[in-house]
Amino acid sequence: MSENLYYLNTTFNLYLNREIERITENLNKKNFKKAEQDSKRLLKEFPKHFAVNNLLGLCFYYQNKMNDSELYFSKAIKEEKKFEDGYKNLGTVYKRTGKIIKAKNIFEQLLLINPKSINGLINLADIFQELNQIEKAINFYKKVLEIDKTSYLIFFKIGVCLQSLGKFDEAINYFNKSMELNKTFTQPEYNISLSLKYKSENDPHFKRLKEKDSMISNNLREKVQIYYSLGKAYEDIKETDKAFQFFNKAASLEKKFINYDFDHEKKLFKNIKTFFNKKEIAYINSKEKSNVIFILGMPRSGTTLVEQIISSHDDVYGAGELPDVMNIFLTHFFDRKKRVFLLSNKQLNDKKFLKKIRQEYFDSIGRFFSDEKKILIDKSPFNFKFIGLIKIILPNAKIIQCERNSIDNCLSIYKSNIPSAASNFKYDFKQLAEYYKSYLDLMNFWKKKFPDFIYKLSYEKLVQNQKDETKKVLNFCNLSLNKKCFKFEKNVKFIKTASLFQARKPVYQTSINSWKKYEKHLSPLIELLQSK
Repeated sequence: MSENLYYLNTTFNLYLNREIERITENLNKKNFKKAEQDSKRLLKEFPKHFAVNNLLGLCFYYQNKMNDSELYFSKAIKEEKKFEDGYKNLGTVYKRTGKIIKAKNIFEQLLLINPKSINGLINLADIFQELNQIEKAINFYKKVLEIDKTSYLIFFKIGVCLQSLGKFDEAINYFNKSMELNKTFTQPEYNISLSLKYKSENDPHFKRLKEKDSMISNNLREKVQIYYSLGKAYEDIKETDKAFQFFNKAASLEKKFINYDFDHEKKLFKNIKTFFNKKEIAYINSKEKSNVIFILGMPRSGTTLVEQIISSHDDVYGAGELPDVMNIFLTHFFDRKKRVFLLSNKQLNDKKFLKKIRQEYFDSIGRFFSDEKKILIDKSPFNFKFIGLIKIILPNAKIIQCERNSIDNCLSIYKSNIPSAASNFKYDFKQLAEYYKSYLDLMNFWKKKFPDFIYKLSYEKLVQNQKDETKKVLNFCNLSLNKKCFKFEKNVKFIKTASLFQARKPVYQTSINSWKKYEKHLSPLIELLQSK
């Protein structure tokens, strides 16, 4: 949020300025209700004043009342067409609520007012990255560097974009520049480690990682990236004992900085099953051909590989991991505080309401469709929680569940630096195993509830017999046979996950039973996975 709430002017009403300062003080003290009350009172006196409308918008924003916030930020820029902070704030609300195209339009308007607005340039770059228009994102990030060459985060973001396009050498140059500007910034080291195949401890980057390991305090969060990087490096040179030691250090240290309660997760899983056991749910009947494919499952189960294969088809666009289904769920179907579903039986049987939700979803993902690409892939793995919702509003969607050997899958999650709060269960074996078993339980529930709706794809079968398994999954998706899918490593689409290096290589089988290299360290995990 932009905190520059108004423009002081010597000819301004002194009373108005004093009131705005007082309300701003309450906002800074997080007295949001008081600030809201005073803003509403002031708005009655100055209903068309841009700064007061903006102020009330901020009050609502900080209370997570996004619809009200959007309304008053919109009024602010309507009353003052060149009010830059109003555009910044409204664009931020649109981004936060998943209205990406509206956000894009607002930040473009901001740049018409001020072409050198760093806020506008960065937000547009971020939006283009989210829209998977990576080259455009890079161009806007570079415009920021023309104004400020010292922004280490912008160098890092350009590196991430280049890495997602498979331009690993260029990406490494930007990552290194980012760390030159900020000596304490260690995230790029992990990104660099993903782009390299280490041959020995004498590799230059390997040496640098060991130097940073000795220099950075063991209690600092920056050390987490070094630990993950060293774990990956030692794994590359087949020193698995040392590799596991660093993966374990990374998980133990990161766990100290997160607040995760698995009981909340268990409550959600239980509530999902209870909710969808109801027989009175009215599913939308539609004869339309499906144009959305969901690839889901646990992280590190092969979702990126499967997306890379299917999106090689001429008709298919792989959009990566999208938040749209989750946003629909959180907006319309969920009470965040009670962690329960909100819908009544009346709403569940209101087909007009459900069709409205369906249209809202299609409006949201419409940004990815084109004349050439008529079918969309969403590979957000955690969509497995929302299969019931998908069935309600998209009854003809195609769902592919990626399944992998449980020990391989859990170990791969444990070893990976997954920057998502949704993966906060991964930092100790007990929670990891419990989450995995809860996932299997929920998937078994969905398969009984919707037996013909989900296609289970074995990762092991896919890498051992790619051609036949690819034919089967294309058939399930009602897609014609396309030989490009057999040469998926030539697919030039972006990849944003930790699999960005592997997914650009032909299928390899070394990841099958890879847990056996670490077997002596995994007894607790194996016992937990096998227990009832």
